[in-house]
Amino acid sequence: MTTPRLGPDREDVEWWIEISLKHIAKEQKNIEAGERDQAIYTSMYLNYMDLGRSRYMHGIWFLHLPREAVKDARAAFQKAAECIEMSFRMAYDPALPEYLGNQADWSCVMETDGIEGFYAAFMASDFALARRFAPWPRRSPDNAPMGEEACNYVDALQAYLRNDLTTATQLLNRNLDKFKKRPSSKGFRLNYHTLSMTLLGIVEKNAVRFNGGLAAQLEFYERFETGVNSENEDTSQEFICDDAVALANLGLWAGLKLQTQHRLMPTDLLISAYPPISK
Repeated sequence: MTTPRLGPDREDVEWWIEISLKHIAKEQKNIEAGERDQAIYTSMYLNYMDLGRSRYMHGIWFLHLPREAVKDARAAFQKAAECIEMSFRMAYDPALPEYLGNQADWSCVMETDGIEGFYAAFMASDFALARRFAPWPRRSPDNAPMGEEACNYVDALQAYLRNDLTTATQLLNRNLDKFKKRPSSKGFRLNYHTLSMTLLGIVEKNAVRFNGGLAAQLEFYERFETGVNSENEDTSQEFICDDAVALANLGLWAGLKLQTQHRLMPTDLLISAYPPISK
């Protein structure tokens, strides 16, 4: 296990904000110039997410303005979700002027892209946006499916937001049953096990499973995704676990009581601290 940093330097955070804004402005100019490229929107998604985390940390830790920090972060996460939604609609929505159809870049609408779209909306606390996005994700658009766990997980998110609780439950139990037969102490399979456990707790309104899954996900993230030499070292993701914040908000929205606490899941980003943008 790598040693985590408890917080970034102010210079780092201000640099992340500057770079994110610079990249967003560049991509916005490309859109205004008439470019029809899904990769522009997926790039903007990444930069808006970085901007949201960074503005939150800047406002909380250095300016000590929590309400403004949360407002700025949610606005950026909302933009991020809208960028993912746009990329999916370019692939699948014939009513959209930018519709690409068979010319779509299927690598921009993979299962993980769908998960990221849902998460950004949950982190923005915009649940109307999450439900609006729900019809668009498809399984294996490029005929090269990801691991079964990821496919089942995004399909379960989609089913839950479309009020198909039976399908969501079946898909998540498949993931849990598969892990039970072949446990793993790290990597892809452990990650989706903890996520599936959390989401199943939400679907079933089981607070014990919901909180246990969140705690397991946060332990996984802290162990494998933060600290020196980790993938997220010296990035905004080293200090905020998107998976946990997103699912915590979803669980709170569903009426569950949150008991899990962790430094990587800031309470100010949760709808228990500030009301959601939309229900």
